[in-house]
Amino acid sequence: MDGFEENGKPEETEETSFTLDDILNEIEAGSGAADEKKDGKKTETPYVVNGSVLKGDTIKDKKIEGFLKAFVPLKGDAKNEIIRKFVFLASLAAALVCCAIIIADAGHSTARRRLDDELKEIKSRGDVLSIDDNRAGEETDGEAEIAPKFRELYERNNDFVGWIKLGDTIIDYPVVQAADNDYYLKIDFDGGDDKAGSIFADWHIPINPYRRPEIFKDYGWYLPVKAGRRPDNTVLYGHNMANGTMFAHAARYYAPNFGLDAYVKNPTITFETLYGVERSTYKIFAGIYVNTKTEHGDVFSYYRARRFSEGDFYEKTGSTAENNFYYFISEIMDRSVFHTGVDIEYGDEILTLSTCYYPLGNNIDTRFALFARRVREGEDENVDTDAASRNLRPKYFDYFYSVMGGVPWTQDDRSWDVSLVKGMDEFLKTHSPEDNPWVKPAG
Repeated sequence: MDGFEENGKPEETEETSFTLDDILNEIEAGSGAADEKKDGKKTETPYVVNGSVLKGDTIKDKKIEGFLKAFVPLKGDAKNEIIRKFVFLASLAAALVCCAIIIADAGHSTARRRLDDELKEIKSRGDVLSIDDNRAGEETDGEAEIAPKFRELYERNNDFVGWIKLGDTIIDYPVVQAADNDYYLKIDFDGGDDKAGSIFADWHIPINPYRRPEIFKDYGWYLPVKAGRRPDNTVLYGHNMANGTMFAHAARYYAPNFGLDAYVKNPTITFETLYGVERSTYKIFAGIYVNTKTEHGDVFSYYRARRFSEGDFYEKTGSTAENNFYYFISEIMDRSVFHTGVDIEYGDEILTLSTCYYPLGNNIDTRFALFARRVREGEDENVDTDAASRNLRPKYFDYFYSVMGGVPWTQDDRSWDVSLVKGMDEFLKTHSPEDNPWVKPAG
C-alpha cells in the first residue's frame, strides 16, 4: 500500500498488501479494530492485518477507513450489524456480477447488430444487380440456378435459403436451413455461438434440395422444392428475444394484448428464396396462441403440416390432400385472435412464422404463430386492412381457461367468415373436428 501524505511529503513506510479475505480472517482470529473505554475515555484499538498496524492516526484516507468501519464486519460489532454488513457485501458482489453480465451482453449485442447490418448490406448490394429473370430459378446441370442477388450470401453460408422481411418492422433477416431444427437455435449466420440463433426453415422439406440430398433419399414422400415451387406450408422459426430482435415483433400480432395495430401497419410478409423473388409477397390471414403439451389441453401441431398431400409426417392420415388442407385451415381460423378478410383456397402456399410466447408465464410452454398465404398470379399485393377485426372468442386450450377463466370454446363460437375459404362450408358439414390429423387430444 502506498504511504499516506503527511505535511505535504510522502510518508516512508514499508509497503503492505492485504485483501478483504485477510481482514475477515483476522476478525475471526480475534484481532481488528474496536472502540474501547479506558479511564472513562474512548480509545481506538488499531486495525491489525497480516501483522501490519493500520491505526486511525496513520490512515489519512478517511473514505477508506469509513468504508471499513461501515461495511466490514469487525470484532465487537453487534450480531445484527454483522448480518447487515455481510448482506451488503453479498449484494455488492451480486451487483458486480450483474454489471459484468450486462457489459458482456451489451458487447455481444453490438457484435450481433454489426453482423446483421453487414448481411443486410450484402443483400442491398444484390438488390441493385441486374438480374437475368430468364436464368434465375432455371435448372442447369440438374440444379436450379441461384438468383444472382443471393449468390454472395449463399457463398458465405451454403445453408442460406432465402430472406424474410415483415413490413417495416425489425424482422429483416436471412433464412437458413440445416439438417435438423436444433442446429441454428443458438448459432448465427456465420456459425458463431449466439443465444439469439438464426431464423431457420423447418428441415423436413428442403428449400435447397441439393444441399443435403443424402438425408432424404430414403423418404418416398420427398419431392424437392425447386425454382417456382415452395412447400405447401413453409415453417420458419425464430426466437422471441427480450431486446425485440428476431421474431419478437411477430408476437405483437397477439391482438388480446396488443390490439390490431401491428396487423394494420404491416399486413404482408416478404419471403424471397435463393432461387428467385417472384411472387414473394404473402398476405397475413391469421395469428394463433397455442400450447405444446397435451397435459395443458388439445395440441394443434401446425408445424407438422408441411405437405398436405402426405398428411402428417410421422403418422400417415389416410386422408386426401384437400381434406388435410381444410382441416389445417379450419383449425387456424378457429384459433386466430384476429380476422382479416383475406380469402384462401386449396392450392395456396402457406408461410408460417413461429416463435415462443409466454403471456401465461414460463411454467407452460406456449407459442405464437403468424400465417400468411402467397399472392396468386396476377393478384394485387395490397390488403384492405379496414376489414380487420378482433376475434373475441378464439379457440384456446384447457390451461388457458383454468388461468384466465371463461367457458371453453365450442363450434357455436365460430365467428370467421367461412365463405372466405373456397369449399370450406361444404367440408365443415361433412367432416368432424375429432378427425383432424393436426390436433392431438388432451391427455
